This record gives sequence, C-alpha cells and structure tokens, in this order.
Amino acid sequence: MDANERGNFASLSVAVAAALLSVFLPRLGAFGVLFLLPLALAGFFGGERPMWFAAFLAVTGNAALFFTAWRSAGADSIILIWNILYYTVMVLAFCWINSGREKQVPFFSIPPMYRLAIGSLAASAAIVPCFLAVMENREFVRFVGARLDALYRASGGEPDTEGFILSLVYFGIRGGILVSALFFFAISRWLAVFIARLAGRAAPDAGLVGFKNGRFLIWVLSASLGAVLLGKITDSTLIDAGAWNILSLCAILYLAQGGGIALYFLVRLPPLYRLLVNLALLVLLFRPGINAVLLGILILAGIIENWVPLRTFGSQGSPPTPGA
Repeated sequence: MDANERGNFASLSVAVAAALLSVFLPRLGAFGVLFLLPLALAGFFGGERPMWFAAFLAVTGNAALFFTAWRSAGADSIILIWNILYYTVMVLAFCWINSGREKQVPFFSIPPMYRLAIGSLAASAAIVPCFLAVMENREFVRFVGARLDALYRASGGEPDTEGFILSLVYFGIRGGILVSALFFFAISRWLAVFIARLAGRAAPDAGLVGFKNGRFLIWVLSASLGAVLLGKITDSTLIDAGAWNILSLCAILYLAQGGGIALYFLVRLPPLYRLLVNLALLVLLFRPGINAVLLGILILAGIIENWVPLRTFGSQGSPPTPGA
C-alpha cells in the first residue's frame, strides 16, 4: 500500500468513524448534544471530502434507523418525516458552516458568522414544523404535562403545564428556535476548533476580533422593528413571528460584532489582566439580570460601530496575541 492509498484509507476511516458517532450519539442520552462535533472534527483532521462523505453516511444511516424504528413502533409518519428532515438539514448546514472558504456562493465570500446565521435559518425552518407536529401530538403533550406536574409539585408550586407549553410554542416560533439553533451550531463549531487546536492541527478561523457586519444590517434591523409593530397592530401571527425571527438574528449578529469589539481590547491587555477580566466576564455571564445587561451593552456596541469606529481607539496599543 503506497502513501496515496494509505492517505485515502485514513480519510475513509475518519469519515466512517465520524458518521457512526454522529448517528449513535443522539441515542446515548446526554451525549446526544455532541452529535455534530464528529463531523466538524472529520473536516478539521481529514479534510473537506471526508467531512462531506461522513455527512452522507450519517444522513443515510440515521434515515435507515428512524425508518426501522418507525415500522416496528407504528408511530405517526409525519413525525418520521420531520425527524429525518431535521437531522438531515442540521448535518448539511453544519458541514457547510465548517467548509472551506473556497466553497462559497459564486459572487462573494461568506464569513463564518454569516454562515452560522444562514445555516441556523435553514435549521429552524426545518425544526419549526417538527416542533409544531410534536406539540399537536396529544399523547406527547400529556406525557410532558405529567412530568411538569410532578416537577411543579416537588418544588411546591402550582402546576400550569398548558400555559408552559403554549408559552414554549409562542416564543419558539418567534425566534427561540432560531437562536437555539445558532448557539448550538456555534458551540459545536468552537468546541471542534478548540479540540483541533489542542491537537496542533490548523483549523478554520473562529475568532471574532475582526468581525464586522455590513452597513446593510442596520436597515434590516430597522425594518424588522417596524414589522414587529405592524404585526402587533394587524394582529398577524405570520408578520409578528417573521419579524421577531429577523430581529433575533440581527441582535445575534450585532452581539457577535460587540464581542469582537470587546476581544479587540482584551487581547491588548497584559496576560494577567486579560485572565482576570476574562474570569470576571465569565462570572457575570452566569449572573441573572447582569448577564442581560452585559449582552445588551455588547449589542449596542455593535450597532454604534456603524457610526463610531470603536476599534480604532485601541489601535495604538500592543498588537493582538496570535491565537488569542
């Protein structure tokens, strides 16, 4: 076996292992949240072709397992269809998010943060029908209601399971699912980047230091605010839900820009001060109330940078530390 054959065999092995892990992790309880991680690692360690081949194997294997379980259990076919669609869209969107920069649309390059946003839009579009189909399943709702009733009684509260489920649906279709998908993709990607860097492998840049939204986004934000008001005035669920999803997406993108501004100044601090500030910010992010204020400040900073070049104020300091 020559070097080329050994390389092909190694790439194939990486793809198969990643696909198997991606398919079986969701069936292992708490480890299910990591089901996208092996696909990104296949790309970082094996290359783009193994990543896409792993995605194809994972989608095929997952559909086969779901179909087999559906035939044996006799469940509603709509649940089978949406489950397969959800997994497929999540896998394909995540692989596109982690694909090389040369794999962009023909007219312009899409930064990783925008790819996260577009992939999350696709994922939420696939999840919402599945979400609504599950919520309309009375047997499932009764099961969830019984669990919530037990939880409420254990904590000494009054159970209001129907109100909770209705609130879940209300906020879910108004940006909750979109934001959840975006953070899920982002955490999975950054964890894969972290593992790749620990192993000494080159990985796509996941840094936010230089990230900046285009000027067009402020107009999208303004239009979405107007659409929210229009949805309230006309009492249109379609306009209201769509506007809130766009508004949530704009807020996330400006939050990323605000985070880039914060990192721009943090990397110019001496190492000890940088560590202390990072620890303080981490503690504040887990303090209810304070974290909302901190996130709001970052979003406002991202919006303000449309008119005030905030990052130029620290341009005379020491340059950023590579890999920070």
